[in-house]
Amino acid sequence: MHRRDLSAPGDAASGGSALVGEPLPPSPAACKRANKPRSEVRPRTEAVKRLARVVLTLTLLLWVNHGALAGTRDEIREGKDFVRLTAAPPPAHGDKIEVLEFFSYGGMHSREFEPYVSAWRAMLPADVEFHRVPVLFASPWFGLAKVFYTLEALDMERTLSSDVFSAVHHDGLPLFKERAFLDWAARKGLDRAKVAELYNAPTTTDKINHAKSLAQAYNVQVVPMIVVDSEFATNYELAGTHSHFLTVLDQLIARARVERQQALQSRRNDSPPAR
Repeated sequence: MHRRDLSAPGDAASGGSALVGEPLPPSPAACKRANKPRSEVRPRTEAVKRLARVVLTLTLLLWVNHGALAGTRDEIREGKDFVRLTAAPPPAHGDKIEVLEFFSYGGMHSREFEPYVSAWRAMLPADVEFHRVPVLFASPWFGLAKVFYTLEALDMERTLSSDVFSAVHHDGLPLFKERAFLDWAARKGLDRAKVAELYNAPTTTDKINHAKSLAQAYNVQVVPMIVVDSEFATNYELAGTHSHFLTVLDQLIARARVERQQALQSRRNDSPPAR
């Protein structure tokens, strides 16, 4: 688990995953075996990687759906699986249950959790609002936060987040650097000029400052960490496994739903009768 106090200073990513360096091209021997020039081998490799991610996502969707139909297993316990928050800012979306995931593209465990949370998001209940909040445990994570908010502004965050994680952790691309990110975005078919405009926009800086304030308000020390309706919080250390993480999340949403209904009923009971 990536902790704030274990973050390496400078340009190191969490969990020993380097953020600096260019991806290695296919070796001549591999190209010879494939009987293809080097320029043709890498696109095929990328296609295989994309297919693998699609298969994994479909598998996780089936797993999440099976879990929802089968019901949750053991009842979660306060202090073991989650904590109740005593002082936290009110939810930003009052009509819906707000779920916040504190994460970073540079976090090793955020990367591992990505396919699970992506599959879960695909089945988001109608009364739940999900938002990601990038954290800044290490200096390169500031640039990665700009990457996140740029993609979000382009409505491409859900489409490309898995690719960002792969580029950072598998390919070793330094996407925390502006030029490297712009080059990568252009290869993904995005308008380079528009991406650069949003990357350096004052609104992006404002969003990062707000994210820093939220992380401080919720005392985020570990990522990924999830906050439900400003009432409950859990993280990878408490949940233990990816599957149980989602079990805890679903049960916390159910608790938040019940507490909202109870609060609404209490307000109705306290209201004076109509004349």
